[in-house]
Amino acid sequence: MLEHRPVASEKKQVHKIKLACLRVGDGFFALDIMCIREIIRPLPITPIPKAPPFIEGVIKLRKSVIPVVDLRRRFDLPVTEQDRQQRIIICAVEGRMIGLIVNEVTEVRSYERDEVQPAPIILQGRPKSFFRGFAVRVSDCIC
Repeated sequence: MLEHRPVASEKKQVHKIKLACLRVGDGFFALDIMCIREIIRPLPITPIPKAPPFIEGVIKLRKSVIPVVDLRRRFDLPVTEQDRQQRIIICAVEGRMIGLIVNEVTEVRSYERDEVQPAPIILQGRPKSFFRGFAVRVSDCIC
């Protein structure tokens, strides 16, 4: 009798996710690269009167007006002076474009889906909406 050996298409597919690792203040976070449209150097920002403190204003990018959120302010972290590593991440959130100011984009890493665990139950309410999951590799410092 011949032994059945699975061909490549029959092997269990490992689902991977690519995350852009970024620094916000002293913390390291990540975004799914599928929601990122582009990463740009800071542009002039037009302030919006009476906007929440974490809304820096809007930028004009290729004939589009995009609101910009400073993630340091959004997470109640100290805001530092702009430096060479600072970037604006243009991403799609719920079908709308938004810019996110971060201190630095460090790298893109691949994770297997089972390496990203759901946010802990202790993060109920508003804080949980910022964090969909946490990477579980011991060597990683991102969430």
